[in-house]
Amino acid sequence: MRSPANQKGAVLLVALIMLVVFTLMALSGVNSSTASLRIAGNMQAQTEIGAAAQQALEQVLDQTANFQFTSDSPPPSQVITVSSGGVDYNVTVVLQCLGARPVAGYSASFAASAPSESFWDVQATARDPRSGAREVAHQGVRVALAPGQVCPT
Repeated sequence: MRSPANQKGAVLLVALIMLVVFTLMALSGVNSSTASLRIAGNMQAQTEIGAAAQQALEQVLDQTANFQFTSDSPPPSQVITVSSGGVDYNVTVVLQCLGARPVAGYSASFAASAPSESFWDVQATARDPRSGAREVAHQGVRVALAPGQVCPT
């Protein structure tokens, strides 16, 4: 057996090493939880932005007047304000006509007065004013055009 005089300070040294190890483990846990919290916040913001873009798309698609043109000039973009999660998002919606074709079943002599169907790409771009994140949503749609209406390109 060793005498107590040879063991002076050994307990203090072990206790300090254990204290340093536990402190490093606690700091690692805090850093890990902070990173997880940031990831969850970013995912929530991305979901809110996507919902705002989809809501703006639905608003544009609900109005048939957005697809009725008599001139060949491209439709102007629209800015729609959507509120989600207590934040107002400005969503830019762009309509692009991809093409049109006459509806089947009309003879050639009535081609000028026959209705046609048009194919559109509707794009909504939403930005998060807090983080600057951006979400782009696309929706394809087919719209029947009355005689005299055109698909602007």
